[in-house]
Amino acid sequence: MQSNIRHILKTVALLMFGAAIALFLSNCRADNRSLDQAEPTATENATNAAEPTGCVTLISDPAAPITNVFSNPEEQSSEILDELPNNTEVVVTGYQNGWLQISSPAAGWVFLGATTVSCGDTAAIQTLTNNVNTLKEQAIGGDRLAADTLIRYAFQADGAGTELALGAITEWAQTNPELLISVLDEQPQSVRNGVLSLLKFSLSPDAQSAFEAALIEQNSNSPTAQAWQRGD
Repeated sequence: MQSNIRHILKTVALLMFGAAIALFLSNCRADNRSLDQAEPTATENATNAAEPTGCVTLISDPAAPITNVFSNPEEQSSEILDELPNNTEVVVTGYQNGWLQISSPAAGWVFLGATTVSCGDTAAIQTLTNNVNTLKEQAIGGDRLAADTLIRYAFQADGAGTELALGAITEWAQTNPELLISVLDEQPQSVRNGVLSLLKFSLSPDAQSAFEAALIEQNSNSPTAQAWQRGD
């Protein structure tokens, strides 16, 4: 009985998680691509490394055939440096308040909502599993860019990809909660709340207690700690 209840709760969490990204993208466009301005901005990934092999970021703007590359992560005060058509693969080197910094094929910033992450064809389950596991292991090991990529993929995947990515995030929360909290602090609020909703339903009581202990150790200004305490 408890197993069935837990499965139902996890299913509800997955639905809430999926709805969060739809709300996030909708709000981003409605707010003229200005996200979480009141929150601390994220810093550029320190290594400027390319994304892990197997998962790639693609330009995929549902509202236009091309996406602008901006000089900084703020559309109104930014210069347009280039244009990239949909399905263009880009190399991500950093992220900030709903924007991704890229180094190739053009250098600059693109709107997060105009991109998607591919970890392989969901029909090729073994390849997909290997790629998601690679992201998970690198995130657990402290790779912030891999960590951000895993969260972005989880919000954009479907079918088997969603289950794999969300399972990876749950495992990550149990092995390196400090990094997960730090990366979530830098995400848009709707993304952060979606992950926290998943964890509340997916973590065992002991794992949830350990995650909460890690939250207590965070700075009082941590948006993730505040959201968990409020029950967002």
